[in-house]
Amino acid sequence: MEDIYEPLELYRSELKDKFASVTAERFQNLLKQSRVDEAANQKLVNQIDRLNSKLRKMSTKQSLWMFLNIVFIVGAVVGIVMLFKECNEHSGLSQDGLIGIAVAVFCCLLFFLWSLPAYRDISSRIERLTAEIRQKKDEAWAQVQPLLNLFTWDMPADLTQETYPEFKFDPYFTTGRLADMKLSYDWNDEFNEERSVVYSHSGEIRGNPFVLAETKQMYWDTKVYTGSKTIYWKERVRDSEGKMQTVNRSETLYASVSKPIPAYNHDKFLLYGNEAAPNLTFRRGPSEHSASGDGFFAKWGKKRETEKLRELARNLNDDIDFTMMSNEEFEVLFHAIDRNHEIEFRLLFTALAQQQMVKLLNDTVVGFGDDFSFTKAGKMNMIQAGNQRNIEFVTSPDQFSHYSVRAIRNLFQTKCEAFFKSFYFSLAPLLTIPLYQHSRSIPQKDFSKWEHRVSFWEFESVANYYGDGHFKHSSCSTQNILKVTNMEELSDGSSAAVIRAHGFREKQRVDYVSVYGGDGRYHDVAVEWLEYLPVYKDTKVLLIDEGNPESSGRQNRIDSVLEHWKRNYDEVIYFRKLFACIVK
Repeated sequence: MEDIYEPLELYRSELKDKFASVTAERFQNLLKQSRVDEAANQKLVNQIDRLNSKLRKMSTKQSLWMFLNIVFIVGAVVGIVMLFKECNEHSGLSQDGLIGIAVAVFCCLLFFLWSLPAYRDISSRIERLTAEIRQKKDEAWAQVQPLLNLFTWDMPADLTQETYPEFKFDPYFTTGRLADMKLSYDWNDEFNEERSVVYSHSGEIRGNPFVLAETKQMYWDTKVYTGSKTIYWKERVRDSEGKMQTVNRSETLYASVSKPIPAYNHDKFLLYGNEAAPNLTFRRGPSEHSASGDGFFAKWGKKRETEKLRELARNLNDDIDFTMMSNEEFEVLFHAIDRNHEIEFRLLFTALAQQQMVKLLNDTVVGFGDDFSFTKAGKMNMIQAGNQRNIEFVTSPDQFSHYSVRAIRNLFQTKCEAFFKSFYFSLAPLLTIPLYQHSRSIPQKDFSKWEHRVSFWEFESVANYYGDGHFKHSSCSTQNILKVTNMEELSDGSSAAVIRAHGFREKQRVDYVSVYGGDGRYHDVAVEWLEYLPVYKDTKVLLIDEGNPESSGRQNRIDSVLEHWKRNYDEVIYFRKLFACIVK
């Protein structure tokens, strides 16, 4: 494949349509392989749609009959109340009493002879119709099941690689890939110390590793708790006639306290290792001047920012080694003024790179524009983009589930295209740099012994896929951060790890806040709040890859391990190219 010198234009003119075509062709091949009769399925789905439409109309009628039932019941009650009222106020029946009897009898007759039977009839019809819809949906699900069985975890990644073969994805994140990032590109695992990996896609581009990941992190937020207390006192006051009187007074006093509370957020990002400019560090974030147009205020804002940068470059008395490039628009939009190595920065951002980066930042049509931060720390690069928040990184086949072939096709097409677009434009800031597209020259170390060893990233991904409920402490009342504390390779070829669930239990507390009252004294107002105390629980998880059917010896051993797991453990699942189970 040729280098991508114009990432924005290449996506617009070629890759977008190519990916859509590849995805459509893949679905058609899967449909053919499954032997699902799309016409028969669509016929059944049309029947379900007609029944659902009929059900909606009947539900509307049911609501109307319910309303009439309530009206008649209320009318009967009003009539009876009128009757009893007249009987209590007069010895005999008055005209109002007779009217009450007439209203009650009329409403009761309409309720029992008309609205109630009609309501019961339509409710019965709705029940039968609902059962028929359920039955036809079960038939439709049975029709499409052979197709759904063909979907795999790696579909979006596989289609991405087919569209542009230089984007190579790993089956799962191995210890070999992680070791390569550490030893060759100086990746520091301290980044993950307080994070739990929710999901990750690892791979390489011309030998240079990348990781597309989602992590979960706990942080302390603040919650305000309130309390109140009503006080009473007596007060001597002079009335309008000048006489002294004692009056009762009251006031409600309020107090509040702020206390820490655990909160959780998810981060999505792309990591990329490249040996180019190994001493350079910088960070830039989205600029308000990107794609701002040619209006008066936009031009004025850019001009003002340009003057600031020129002044910064002229100032030799500060610690910032900033020299402004001739492409002032690039400097204003990219705004990496904290760069520490001007020579290496210019080595990366050639005239072509600057030009393409400006196009990417100003784009409002093809991609996502300037929605990303770009951090470089030596040989590692991190891209965090706003569009990543809307993408489901956990590419489970369940995301394509539906009983309609047409709906499955739409889900498959739209979700895969969304994944490719987000992945591509996460890479796009890196693809603007020609030097980053050179093949890796760092000597490739031999990580073959770790080829089937699962990294802690993958273990945490599996744990998060299971969910907190399988790991949390019995007294935990919050979300959990699931972290690997220990890993080992077992003799049967599987990997084991201890997953520690970090959470918090709640303990009721009371603070007394002194508040000045209208009686001229201070009062203690009780404010109840919750203290969050840490709890944790350790759970063992086992993983093994699915194996290679062509290697009978290893495959037989994997099958034996799985058979043992299913006999002795619960919750055996298939995750990506791995089987997993929880040891309890």
